[in-house]
Amino acid sequence: MSESRAMPSGCHRGIDAGAYVLRALSDEESRFYVTHLAECDHCRAEVDDLRLVVDTLPIAAPQTPPPAALRRRIMAVVDAEAELLLAAGPAADRLSAPQAPRRRRLPAALANPWRSALAGALACALLGVGVVGGLIMEGSGAEQTKTLAAWATGPAKAQLTQTGDSASLQLSDMPSPPEGRVYQVWFDRGDGQLHPTRTLFNVRSDGRAKVAIEESVAGVERILVTAEKSGGALAPSTDPVITATPA
Repeated sequence: MSESRAMPSGCHRGIDAGAYVLRALSDEESRFYVTHLAECDHCRAEVDDLRLVVDTLPIAAPQTPPPAALRRRIMAVVDAEAELLLAAGPAADRLSAPQAPRRRRLPAALANPWRSALAGALACALLGVGVVGGLIMEGSGAEQTKTLAAWATGPAKAQLTQTGDSASLQLSDMPSPPEGRVYQVWFDRGDGQLHPTRTLFNVRSDGRAKVAIEESVAGVERILVTAEKSGGALAPSTDPVITATPA
């Protein structure tokens, strides 16, 4: 890494890059950050670097879809921490100095581990959810697991595995998405719209992937997959390459 990239970014807004990639910013903050990215080369480079980490983590280890109850408990903790930060207000991120307030910059001594710490935390979270979810599912026979056929384009083969409100896709002979793109999962809830999910993935070199769908599939009529730009999209820009119908 060059000295110019010793900080997460040459811009003080670079500390928001991780939260933006993980979609942890509010809708308003995200819109402001998108506007900032159009003007800031440093932050764009930071976002691109972090997206590479986030996009490849889902295929770094075997994925086991956790039960809905476990997902709800984890998201409850995340929501509680977000409310705590929100209650602290903007003053929590400002320096108490006589000069005009500005966003706090990370000390140089703490800047270098930013990407590795973020990647490590994400990897641990994915592995933790996979292991714990697998143990709970193995020990509980309350919910029946169903394997459903799915339509896929070309030589690709796809199956949908569903346990209660949790689901995953098992893919084989699936081509990699075009350069600069990643596969994204969408929900059709029967309201005439395709709703984006947080589930983004790639496939291994042999065309295989096991994709745990992050959101509950309760009330979903169809599950679709399209190839979108890295980081995902709010509306599909390509035709579906996979379509599945939950039970």
